[in-house]
Amino acid sequence: MQEKTVLRVEKNKDNPFVMIDNRVFLDKNLSWKAKGILGYLLSRPDDWKIIVGDLIKQSTDGKTSVYSGLDELLKYGYIERRERRSKEGQFMPTEYVIHEKPNRVLRSGYGKPVCGERDTTNTEYTNTDHTKTEKQTNTYSESAVAESRTADYKSFPTEEYISLGQYLESQGGTNYFDPNSIEATKYYINSYRRLFNIDHPRYTKEKWSDIIDSILLIPIVDRDSGEIYISEDPYDYFEIIERIDTYFRQRFRENCNYAILHFLEPEVKWRIEQKVRCGEEN
Repeated sequence: MQEKTVLRVEKNKDNPFVMIDNRVFLDKNLSWKAKGILGYLLSRPDDWKIIVGDLIKQSTDGKTSVYSGLDELLKYGYIERRERRSKEGQFMPTEYVIHEKPNRVLRSGYGKPVCGERDTTNTEYTNTDHTKTEKQTNTYSESAVAESRTADYKSFPTEEYISLGQYLESQGGTNYFDPNSIEATKYYINSYRRLFNIDHPRYTKEKWSDIIDSILLIPIVDRDSGEIYISEDPYDYFEIIERIDTYFRQRFRENCNYAILHFLEPEVKWRIEQKVRCGEEN
């Protein structure tokens, strides 16, 4: 009789166990890190909620490793993001659903839905007349929406302003950008449209390039001067999505247009960073 090389414990009420489809651990698209996180998540009760801070505490990997593993699970359809809105139309904390079998394999489309119906809100990429009057159906002020249509159009001729989709098409490909930067920018634009029911303000090609280059960068405070500046260190995709969702739940000055340039201001980004760190997401 061949000697056993895997020694198992007896499975009974005194030795709790979990049954997981073994194809999870045979998926070559996932790193061992991502497989371990998924195994842990699948061992939790069916109504268990993902709290990133708790995941970090459960291992020695550290924050960067955990976020990287979650990014993989999002990318390959093992985690589904479900946006929630209150009755008043405000964003609520994002709900994450775990799939033992990947719901849909995405090549790089983190910002696309990984489950359910096709996302039909992405009309920014087949843009119609940006000056149309559209009904505002949420609790944000009408003046904020009005500003979002005009505030960024004052320095250049109108024809020089284009949508994000038009900018990406004009580049003939996006290989010179970090894919996470592209997807995070798309996610912001789509979230804006879902919230306000209007297209996001357009910018020049140079401005879109700056936005994509900077969206992932982490804000930092100089300990000596107290000055807030943007570092060269990037967020992981999962991290930046948390911060975008948190941003849209905040109340700023009444005439704030919630355009992406406001989100990228160092002071604003730092405020959102503090909200996430202090557990606003939890």
